[in-house]
Amino acid sequence: MFLRVLIAFTLMGVSPLFSQNKLLREVDSIHSLKIAKEQKIQLMSELIEENKQSKNTEALSLAYTNLGVYYYVSDIQKAITLTNQAIEFRRKGKEINYYQLNRCYNNLSHFYQTSGNVLAQYEMYRKVIENQQKDKYTCSAHIYLAYFYANNGDYYKGIQHLNLVNAIPEKSQSLIAETHVAYLYLFGETGTPENYQDEIKVHAEGAKELLSFLRTRDLITYNASMGKIHESLKEYDESEQYYHQTKELVAAMNDSINIGVVYNNLAALNFKQKKKETAQTYLDKALKITNAPRVVAASYNNKGFYLDTNQSIEKLPFFEKAIVASLGKKDNGGEFKLPDVEEIKSSDEKSYVLKHLIDYAGLLVTAFEEESDKQLLIKAKETLYLIDELVSIIRLESQEERSKLFWVNKGVDSYMLAVKVCYKLGLADEAFYFMEKNKSLLLLENLKEIQAKYVYRISTELTKKEVELKYELLKLERVLRKEPKNTEAQNKLYDLNEEFRKLESQIRNEHPEYIQTKKELNIISLEEAIGSHVNESSNLVQYILNDKEGYAIFCSQKEKIFFQLKNIPELIDQVKQMKQLVSRPLLNKSDLEQYDQIAVRIFKTLFDFEGVDRLLFNKKLVVVPDFVLLNLPFEALKVNEKSAYLIEKVELSYLHSTSVLDLIEEQERKEARKSLLGLAPISFLDKNLVSLTRSEEQMKTISDLFSSDVLLNDLASKENFKSRLDEFKMLHLNTHAGIDEESHKPWIAFYDQKLSLDELYTLENNANLVVLDACKSADGELVLGEGVLSLSRGFFYNGTKSVIASQWNANEKANNKILVDFYKNLKKGKTKSAALREAKLNYINGHQLSEISPYFWATFSLTGNTESVFKTPIYTQFGFKVFLGFLVLLLFFMVYKKQRK
Repeated sequence: MFLRVLIAFTLMGVSPLFSQNKLLREVDSIHSLKIAKEQKIQLMSELIEENKQSKNTEALSLAYTNLGVYYYVSDIQKAITLTNQAIEFRRKGKEINYYQLNRCYNNLSHFYQTSGNVLAQYEMYRKVIENQQKDKYTCSAHIYLAYFYANNGDYYKGIQHLNLVNAIPEKSQSLIAETHVAYLYLFGETGTPENYQDEIKVHAEGAKELLSFLRTRDLITYNASMGKIHESLKEYDESEQYYHQTKELVAAMNDSINIGVVYNNLAALNFKQKKKETAQTYLDKALKITNAPRVVAASYNNKGFYLDTNQSIEKLPFFEKAIVASLGKKDNGGEFKLPDVEEIKSSDEKSYVLKHLIDYAGLLVTAFEEESDKQLLIKAKETLYLIDELVSIIRLESQEERSKLFWVNKGVDSYMLAVKVCYKLGLADEAFYFMEKNKSLLLLENLKEIQAKYVYRISTELTKKEVELKYELLKLERVLRKEPKNTEAQNKLYDLNEEFRKLESQIRNEHPEYIQTKKELNIISLEEAIGSHVNESSNLVQYILNDKEGYAIFCSQKEKIFFQLKNIPELIDQVKQMKQLVSRPLLNKSDLEQYDQIAVRIFKTLFDFEGVDRLLFNKKLVVVPDFVLLNLPFEALKVNEKSAYLIEKVELSYLHSTSVLDLIEEQERKEARKSLLGLAPISFLDKNLVSLTRSEEQMKTISDLFSSDVLLNDLASKENFKSRLDEFKMLHLNTHAGIDEESHKPWIAFYDQKLSLDELYTLENNANLVVLDACKSADGELVLGEGVLSLSRGFFYNGTKSVIASQWNANEKANNKILVDFYKNLKKGKTKSAALREAKLNYINGHQLSEISPYFWATFSLTGNTESVFKTPIYTQFGFKVFLGFLVLLLFFMVYKKQRK
């Protein structure tokens, strides 16, 4: 890795030669003299002393600024003090010269860097940006902050800053070149440059055209970044060329630290090409040339990783040395102890320490499998808890959603490894914690943030403005990914970002306690989950799996069964086949036989424990799925090839995680006054969307059951939906849904426009239940560790307690039948899960042959709270009201009759 090192004297600039008065002319004259620094210091100090009482703040500020520059080499603390005095004078002026003020902050940032005060350096660049200018210092500030955020793991926040540089007009060629290089650095650091190949091509070509404008440090960063990108893309010859060019540049500067980094990069590259001797030579050179913590740590890590041995336990000391070195400490040869989380938090190398800890934990488990030493597992568990804390810290410090997702994904393998360790140690309760951490953390974080806004009474106006600005910024970033030279979008992005920054500052200043609270996530324990979801008639099962292994915890009232899933690659293949089969009618014997075989095999894998009939059947089951099990219709599984579907034995519902539902239940919400809002566009302005001819009949039938508002045709517009969203207990959308080809994010259609997932996040609702009666409304991008980014998730984000969504393009007639029956059951006071199950069973019992294929009835799944929408049947409520009215009239009549007497 290459730290961005800014060379101060090349950026500080010189004072303007033109002066408007005598004092300014004298300051300029001294600064222009071709004399030694010591003489300039004496002359400028005397001039300041003679004019201490002057009201010419412009000239005095300039004098202090120049004097600070003169002291930069000999006395850095004096340089800092003088430059701060220059800022004080400049702020006293009647009209602030922001260009010169930014110059002062820019100089201070370099002085703080030299003194080792990274946070103060960061604050100076933040102050430059807060001045809202579009000068060269603002460009430099954004570029620096891009590197700062990247080195702290917030890569996408860094990219946002570079996007803002593009919005600043009239940049020098050198600044344009620096920006291209910074983009390449950040794309390389994400570890997935294959996702940015178009952008990389643009910035690589841009940088190549302007190489002559780059300083040596930027040339080093350019070559190192290109080497890393090509290495990630497995283009090893190109990578090696760039690394050797980097080596020549750093060698010419006698930069031993970065020479060590290059040696490590070349070592890893040679190991990947099976050139072990060459690789080891590079590692030995790296350890000899520098004692820089990051280089030494990387060298030990590589030595351990590529050590020529079949015994993992022999590699452990190298990884322990890497962890010690990454924190800037020396290995004293004693017994290794894991660092304290507070020690890591205070380090500037958190993300690199994390990498070494992850490698170490994995090696401990491998060593256990070879040695059968339980102490290795215990040490692995301790390391994995530390990794969990560290991933959480970095994720919460990240400010941009994509960076958060990046760190969620980083935790995925560690959480699986932690569950594996807990399984081998027989610790179901601790495994459950890691399973929960592996699911919907960002959704949980966002829900916590919304809850904190209610608790600390942040105004609806501020909250609404915040989410609207986030949405607008997202839209502009998408535009600029496709059209990087779109000047109008660049300018708008710059202005909106400034508006968003001010809004965040306002919320932070007015509600400091909110900023802290929203970071504290509550992961509920297994015992708490059992208390909420398990009783004599209800069970809970939670899964965790990846493409290689998987585990589950099944809980009944009397038993906790922690078991390993077998043959995961085979299971994944079977689930894919089942999803294909349920998405169409089963029309012949061959289809039915194939389906039965697959549905039985999946069931036996997912419920692989004794007494399954006794524990599972004739009860409710809450399922917390993961990976390929997301959007799998468990109710369509079969216990054996001759048996009925699982829905006939079990009442099913699903959760993102038990912690997410627990937080949703805690949320304050306004009581909706009306029962149901139904929207059915029927036909659409977008002629690519086919008309849904049965919608009107369905909506009329449902509206007759409840106190409902139904919007049909052009009344089912996006704006009408948004404006009335929070008035109803239930929302029913009968329409089309799909996935955008460019953003890969889901949308739902209204008569006039589509509503995207990002826009859905900006809305609020109070619905107890949302029914997404639209094809594939449960579909979306699968993000490891977070789940499916679907419309269903969007409604949970903005306030709903439960969502019914479809998993494939289903039959409209069958859907309508099931949903009408579902609402009839709800009206009787049944729970949502029981109402949906009975509606599906009613359909199955009323049909035969291919019409009872899961395609027709299994598409809808219920996620979230399963309780009744109406605690008592609506007709009972109505009857009670009629009876109460009759009593009131009777009482009135009796009083009236008595008075007449």
